[in-house]
Amino acid sequence: MPRLKPQAKFFLILIVVVVVFFGLRAAMQHGLIPTPGIMKSIVASRVTLPPQEEAQVANVQAMPYPSAAPANVAATHMQFDVWEWNAMYALIYANGGPDTTKGSLMEKYGVNLTLHREDSNSQMKATFWPAPSSSTTARRAAPRAPRRLW
Repeated sequence: MPRLKPQAKFFLILIVVVVVFFGLRAAMQHGLIPTPGIMKSIVASRVTLPPQEEAQVANVQAMPYPSAAPANVAATHMQFDVWEWNAMYALIYANGGPDTTKGSLMEKYGVNLTLHREDSNSQMKATFWPAPSSSTTARRAAPRAPRRLW
């Protein structure tokens, strides 16, 4: 009987290991093999938040929620692309939503801001840095449109 070369043995062993690994994983997912409790996810059905009085810090006043009415701010209108990302919630809350609203921090400090959700980095880049035109003279002669902020 002919012997297998070392490369063939390696690939056969690799195939067997991969099949066993994915076979056991599929069996666990379908309930054929019991799984340990650590693999089960826990979904909270209800969360009780503490009262606002307990969350207050000394010398810090709680701000009221901004209204839904749009603010009339005389400042230059700025547009800002944002991701749907938890770190952006402070900015969205300070603005009162996609557009500056009455009672928001942006209105208080005279900022006229519109937030636009954009999940594509390439689209954000294209908005901020427009592609150069084919003719540099045409680009110099044409007035530049205001760029959108990120």
